[in-house]
Amino acid sequence: RLGQIDMDEYVQANIKSPDEFIVNFKGIRNKRKDIDKLPDSEKIGCCVISFTTLKSQLEDMLHRFNDTLLITLRRNLLEEFKEVDQFLEFANEKLSTRPHTVEEIGNAKRQWKEIDAKKDEMKATSKVCMEKKKLLLQFASGSAIDVGEIISKMTNLDGEGGRWDDFDIAHEAFNDMIEEQKEALKGTLEEETVNLNVQIDKFGNR
Repeated sequence: RLGQIDMDEYVQANIKSPDEFIVNFKGIRNKRKDIDKLPDSEKIGCCVISFTTLKSQLEDMLHRFNDTLLITLRRNLLEEFKEVDQFLEFANEKLSTRPHTVEEIGNAKRQWKEIDAKKDEMKATSKVCMEKKKLLLQFASGSAIDVGEIISKMTNLDGEGGRWDDFDIAHEAFNDMIEEQKEALKGTLEEETVNLNVQIDKFGNR
C-alpha cells in the first residue's frame, strides 16, 4: 500500500501524536526484520527465483517512509512549538510590565485573565513538543534530517530556571505586583490631591 499513496500527504493527515509516530517507527523496524528473513532466492522446480530486487525495493520504500515520518515530525514540532514560543514571549512580557495608571492596571488584569485561560492548553502543547523532540533526536540519528534548529529553539524550555519556570513565577507574583502598584498609585494620587488643594487655596487667596 505504501507504494500506491502519497506518503507525505498520508503521514500529515493520519499521524499526529507522539504515540502514533512511535507505532510507525517501530513498525518500520519490524518490517525490516521481516525483509531480512526473506531468502535471496528460492528454487521452484528447475527455476531459481531471485528476491534480491524485491528486497531492495521494499527497503527503499521503508527508507522513504521513515524519512517522511521524520520530516513530518520535525515540521509538526516546529509549528506547535512556534505557538508555545509566541505565548511565552507575550505572557512574560505582559506579566513583567508594571502598570502605572488606573487604565494600565485594568488592561494588565484583562491580559492576565487571557493568559491564565490559555496557559493549561499551552503547557499541554509544550509537553507534546518535548515528547516529539525526544522522538526526533532518537530516530533521526544517522539520517540527513537537521535537528539543530529544534535543539536551538527549544533550549531552556522546561525545568528549573527554564522559560516555563519563569512564567510560573511571574504568573504567581502578578496579583501581588498589582496590589503594590495600586498602593503606589494611591499614594501618588493622594499627594497630587494635596498639591491641587494647596494650589486651589492659593488661587482663592489671590
